[in-house]
Amino acid sequence: MENILAQSWFHIFCVPILFVLIGAVATSLGRRDGDSSPRKNDWAVGTITFLMTLGTIASDLYTYRKDIEKVSESLGWLIIILCIVLLSIKNDRFTSWEKDSSDLPTDSKHIIRGIILPNLIAVFLFALYRYSTRK
Repeated sequence: MENILAQSWFHIFCVPILFVLIGAVATSLGRRDGDSSPRKNDWAVGTITFLMTLGTIASDLYTYRKDIEKVSESLGWLIIILCIVLLSIKNDRFTSWEKDSSDLPTDSKHIIRGIILPNLIAVFLFALYRYSTRK
């Protein structure tokens, strides 16, 4: 087990998937009693995954504090992911919901725009970040 956790492929592919799972469980646990919104909404964790990516980049900045080239690269990623977090929040608020016949948002996330696409983008960008900064 120790050897698996030290492998770069684990940090590139498995960690972002774990972020999605942790985000879904945390969202599920945070539901209010009597919440009647669909359970599929619990899987809409793209923004949460981006925030976990920001935390990873921040910890890497501390780790790389003596290597100016790595710090510069990580700061670039930090700015990119921060901008994407803002876009993700905008998507989460305005375009990720299913619409009713009156074109008003419902309490259900759109499966593609609200769940699958944001999660895939978050996992992909975390994997790309880890791949680009691997040792």
